[in-house]
Amino acid sequence: MNSLTRLSSILLSLCATPLLTGCFTGVESTPTITDSEVRRQTSATPAESSFLQPLVDSLNSSPLRPGTPLLVTDTKIRLVVEPAAAAESIQAGDTLRLSAVEAASTLDGRQVAEIRLTDNSGQQFHHRTTLDPERVKTLSDLHIPFCIPLDVVDAVAGKLNGRKMFITSSSRYDLNDNFYTGRRFVPVEVTAVEPGNAYYPVRLTLRDDRDVTFHIFLSVDDASPMPRKFSSLFSMTDPRLNYPAITDATWRNIVDGRVASGMTREECRLALGSPDNVDRQAGYSSVREIWTYKNGRYLVFIDGLLDTFRQ
Repeated sequence: MNSLTRLSSILLSLCATPLLTGCFTGVESTPTITDSEVRRQTSATPAESSFLQPLVDSLNSSPLRPGTPLLVTDTKIRLVVEPAAAAESIQAGDTLRLSAVEAASTLDGRQVAEIRLTDNSGQQFHHRTTLDPERVKTLSDLHIPFCIPLDVVDAVAGKLNGRKMFITSSSRYDLNDNFYTGRRFVPVEVTAVEPGNAYYPVRLTLRDDRDVTFHIFLSVDDASPMPRKFSSLFSMTDPRLNYPAITDATWRNIVDGRVASGMTREECRLALGSPDNVDRQAGYSSVREIWTYKNGRYLVFIDGLLDTFRQ
C-alpha cells in the first residue's frame, strides 16, 4: 500500500471513528489545533530576545531628525513624492536625506505632516502623510515608503558584524538572491551587514561551517509588516545542547530538514518547522495526529511517533 493510499485510509478511519469524550482527558477535547500549540515550547531564550532590544530601544527613543540618510529601495517612490516630474530622476540605490517635517493643508482644511526630502544634488521633494504634524515630529518609527533609514543598518552592523552564532532558520538566499532551503542549527559567522529591501531593512551575509556563504533578511522592530526578528533566526548557543536525548543520526536529519519513521513530534517540528494545521483523533487503542503544511507536506503520527509522511 503506497503512502497516499495509506493516508486516504487513515483519513477515512478518522471520519468514521467517533470521539471518545470520557477516556482520553485533554486529547479528545482538541481534535483540531493550530500551529501555535505546537510552537508553545519553542519561544526564544532571554539572550536572543533581548540581544537587539537595547538597539531597538535607542532607535525608538529618538525621532528621525533632519539629515537622516534614507536609502531608496524601489523606484515606486516616484509615485508618492512631489514634484512628479523631478521624481523621475530618483533611482533605486539613491540616498535621500530628511530635511524637514512641515505642516500642509488638505483640500478639506485639515493640517497634515509633509516630509521634505533632499537628494545629493540638492533637489527637493516632499511626501505628504495623513498624520498630525506635531505627532510626526515625535515618531521614531516614521515610515517613508520605499526607503530604509541607513542609521538603523549602521546600528545593526555595530552589533552583528563578525559575530558567531547558530542559525535556526532554514530560509535563505544565495549570492544571486535566489531563495533556497538550507541547513538549520549550524554555526554561522556574520561577514557583512547591508541595507535590505522595502520589507526588511537589514540584509545579513553569513558563512556557515561548510564555508557556504548566503544572505538572510532581518527586521529590527515589531512595527515591520513582515517581522523576521533576530530571536526567530538565531541562537547564541548550540541548539544541540538542548536536546541530549536526540540521537546523532536523528539530529543530522533535523539539521538537513528531513524526517524519518519513528521520529517524535518534537523532532519533526525541529526538522520541518511548525505545521499549518494539526488534526488529532483519539481512538480506542491509539491516538492519530496529522500535520499538514501549505506546501503539500503532511506527517501522520501514531501515538506520538511518525508513521506516514510526505516531505
